[in-house]
Amino acid sequence: MSSPPDPKEIAHRTLQIIPFVMRVMNAELRSTRLEVIPSHMGLLGMLTTRPHTLSEMARAMSVSAPTMSNTISTLEARGWVERERDTRDRRVVYVRLSEHGRHMLDKIDQFTEERLTEILAPLDGQERITLLHGLTLLNDRFADALGQNPPHGYYTAEQQANPPEDDYSDYPEEDTP
Repeated sequence: MSSPPDPKEIAHRTLQIIPFVMRVMNAELRSTRLEVIPSHMGLLGMLTTRPHTLSEMARAMSVSAPTMSNTISTLEARGWVERERDTRDRRVVYVRLSEHGRHMLDKIDQFTEERLTEILAPLDGQERITLLHGLTLLNDRFADALGQNPPHGYYTAEQQANPPEDDYSDYPEEDTP
């Protein structure tokens, strides 16, 4: 019987796989006509929660304010974001996701989900269960580290093991042969 892997080995493998997955998906996105780069995706994703100031966005992305301003100008020219002045302090400018930007994010999410589905389709049932369990555990550890609940649509390992009775009531029943 083998011993459980060392947490350091798991950390090492995690640090290898996350950039690898991102490189693959970024290459896949570049092959589309969506005209989006990874840093744009991060900014658009950030704006789904609420409008942000340029300074907040620059800090979050670890870039200078002028660099962020140029990036936002590019996104604004594409119609993905809009700038609006604070009604109480006209010196403050917020950047918010436009409807076109939200539509673009939906297209990116759809493309990414479809492509990941294709990549993962060859896994057999047990491999899928194992992968989902591992991803859930990883998500839970990071959520705990930040003191946050898991993102919407994710289940903790405990919720996954003991789903509420009506957990899937919104989904249509599968057709059985």
